[in-house]
Amino acid sequence: MKKPTVLLLLPYPATSFMQRDEAILRSAFSTTTYIYPGSRLKLVTDLLRMIIAGKADIVVCWFIMPNYALVVASLAKLLWRRVVFIAGGLDVDWVQSLNYGAMASPRARQRFLPTLKRSDLILAFSDFSAVRIAHWASYRPAGLHTLYFEVDSNYFQPPSDLSQKERLAVTVCYTINSDTAAQKGVDTFVQAAATLPDVQFVVVGKMEATAVSLQASASSNVQFVGRISDLELLALYQRAGAYVQLSAHEGFGVAVAEAMACGCIPVITDPASYQTSMPEVVGECSYQAAFGDVQALAVAVRLAVEAAPAQRQAARQRIVEWFAPGTRQQAMINWLRQLDPQKAEEKK
Repeated sequence: MKKPTVLLLLPYPATSFMQRDEAILRSAFSTTTYIYPGSRLKLVTDLLRMIIAGKADIVVCWFIMPNYALVVASLAKLLWRRVVFIAGGLDVDWVQSLNYGAMASPRARQRFLPTLKRSDLILAFSDFSAVRIAHWASYRPAGLHTLYFEVDSNYFQPPSDLSQKERLAVTVCYTINSDTAAQKGVDTFVQAAATLPDVQFVVVGKMEATAVSLQASASSNVQFVGRISDLELLALYQRAGAYVQLSAHEGFGVAVAEAMACGCIPVITDPASYQTSMPEVVGECSYQAAFGDVQALAVAVRLAVEAAPAQRQAARQRIVEWFAPGTRQQAMINWLRQLDPQKAEEKK
């Protein structure tokens, strides 16, 4: 019996998270990857062609993109294909105080419920994300499940001696501009550095022109390293005593988990100020600060860089136990196999 075919629809060229899921799908299904071309008309034409060619028994969409998700789901269901969404970031939420997220658009909110009703399976990044999806839909779809990301703790290893961790705090933001600096707490991170001159602060991520003023205002113990290689990031995590993610929104927080696997103590947003997925990821292993609170962040960072080796080992163990390699792969494959139209026909 031939493998069921999967069409993986990406909104833009694959990030590392998307590449991992692409590899999972290719391991079990005949998978075609398609990147949204920027035109809904071309998308519909190409999707119809691929369905007719037998390349899309199951259509898997990364993110519930408001500009085309309903179109894709409607066409796929019209042609008796299965529809899966992998979602849980700002595609399914709205941080109103920062006007941040796709659900800020009335049209996106209007399209959200009919999109979900045309789906067979929705794989949320976290329980927090699943709750937010249900919130905006005003009901919990039967096909909504949490599917955590996994962390390769064999790759993300701590140094051999955890007592040698440096007085170094790291934060990662893929692209840093005036908006993301606020949304991801990078501005607060930089401001907190000025109150802790004995701690080195490192910002990882591409700096855009609108964030130049942030760089210019930083104290001498802040280093902006731009985007770095995976090996360079691993080495940074292994040196760092603290990893900081003071975001207003996180659907999961993969960087937090990867840093914890390397023995970093996480400093995250106090849920009393903003609800995120991060408490779900870090468990009891973090220090917390209110979003935007420079002094509270400085206190938390100091505690994190001074944490004992036993705390660091506990942080790593949390990730090893909860987000082990292979868990996402097994669950994703099992859920999609249940949707396989060939199996549905066999049961009749």
